[in-house]
Amino acid sequence: MPQASWMIRLDNANYQVELEHGLIMGDRKIKVNGEEIFKARKLIDFGSTHRFEINGRSAALSIRTSAFPLVQYSLSLNGRSYGSITPALPTWLWAFLIPYVMTFLNIMTAGLGSQAFRAMTQNERILFGSLRGGIAGGIAGFGFAVCAAVSLNKNLSHNQRNVLCALITLITCALTMLLLDGIML
Repeated sequence: MPQASWMIRLDNANYQVELEHGLIMGDRKIKVNGEEIFKARKLIDFGSTHRFEINGRSAALSIRTSAFPLVQYSLSLNGRSYGSITPALPTWLWAFLIPYVMTFLNIMTAGLGSQAFRAMTQNERILFGSLRGGIAGGIAGFGFAVCAAVSLNKNLSHNQRNVLCALITLITCALTMLLLDGIML
């Protein structure tokens, strides 16, 4: 679960604001000086802004999502920004994208030379390719998103994250091939 933390000094006192944010299930937990002040879950996470008070002053913590798994967290107090944090994905994660791309390309090109494919009209070929590509892309995108979330989980060791991502990649690529086997000509 990605985490962000800010240290704020107000009236000769330090306040630590912490955010825990789950990318897959949209869990979010905000703490001020270790005390939980907000906890919620958004199954479909398009970002959010959470308003609360620190020592009587208005604070806002924003979660902005863009292309999954990229997310940005920002904190402001009385309209003054205390900075934005974008959790970095590990560079090794991108290596897991290669099998998804290879599976997608294999699905898109399999059966293109078959007699049944050549007998299709142009519109049928476009629909056929779109259907297969959409299914393959959807499964691959979901697998990569889950793998990205696993890679950001600090409760797992580096080796555990690698093994889980490898298993997720194998399972989703195999599932894609098996599901689309019936759609191939």
